Amino acid sequence: MVNKRQKTSKLTASVHIAEMLRLRQEAIETATRLEAVVDRIGKAATIEAYPPPEVAHKAEAVGVTKGKLNTLSTVLLGILTGVFIGLGAMFCTLVTTDAGLGFGLTKLLGGLAFCLGLILVVVAGAELFTGNCLMTMSWMSGRTSFAQLLRNWGLVYFANLIGALSLAGLMFYTYQWMLSGHGVGANALLIANAKVDLSFGSALARGILCNALVCLAIWLCFSARTVTGKILS
Repeated sequence: MVNKRQKTSKLTASVHIAEMLRLRQEAIETATRLEAVVDRIGKAATIEAYPPPEVAHKAEAVGVTKGKLNTLSTVLLGILTGVFIGLGAMFCTLVTTDAGLGFGLTKLLGGLAFCLGLILVVVAGAELFTGNCLMTMSWMSGRTSFAQLLRNWGLVYFANLIGALSLAGLMFYTYQWMLSGHGVGANALLIANAKVDLSFGSALARGILCNALVCLAIWLCFSARTVTGKILS
């Protein structure tokens, strides 16, 4: 009887040991899989961007290319940019029409909606006056002449204006301003009135800050390696 109990105890102990070893092995395998998942997430989350010196060289090279672009291409790309930015502004106006979300959240959504215009410009490779102010880098390096700089800025500025006005006319005759009980049109008028009521100093300061932010966005786009990176930047 004693021997039988001893054998039973040894068998039970062996079973427990085997179970513990199995659980230990499963824990090791689970930890290994978790480490692999964390490693993949870390690699996916790693920001792969060009370093600032390379971004500067890229911005300079782009400025040289823009300065040598022929008149027809510059004007057409500038008109397209006016349309793209206008679409972003229209989307922003539409989103901010409903102010029930509160001032801060409404402005945040409006800013995100306006980014549509910049995304289209970056992905399509159009000509935006504010972004083309970065051409000063190629001019200061001597690779773009002052005449090329002024020519590009002048053509792009008026081409952007033509594109934006053309889109505004088309949107008017589509009667999109009648949406939300004419709320979209009323919001557009409020935005326009707020802008024309600015003093010269206030408009100048806002314009400088706006141009700085746009140039920063273009700079970040130059640092991105993928289209997704350009959109997020």
